[in-house]
Amino acid sequence: MKQVEVTGHFTAGGIEIYIMDDATYHNWLKWDRTRPLNILYDSGLLTMGSINQVIAVPGKYHLLLTNREADAAHQISATITLHWVY
Repeated sequence: MKQVEVTGHFTAGGIEIYIMDDATYHNWLKWDRTRPLNILYDSGLLTMGSINQVIAVPGKYHLLLTNREADAAHQISATITLHWVY
């Protein structure tokens, strides 16, 4: 695939959205936030937002939607589209 782009929009009670490659994902699982990671897209904590991210390097990628507020459940509504050219 070439010219890969992830687009969309979302609403939630308060979530973070990330796009990262596979190696970064495995490091993120154990991330202590004291060292930087090469996260391709980081929404920050939002209640609504949009994604428009180009993925220029081939590989395996992860799209994560996280709720860091363990004591609060959030309903998420999202439309995410992956565009590419062969």
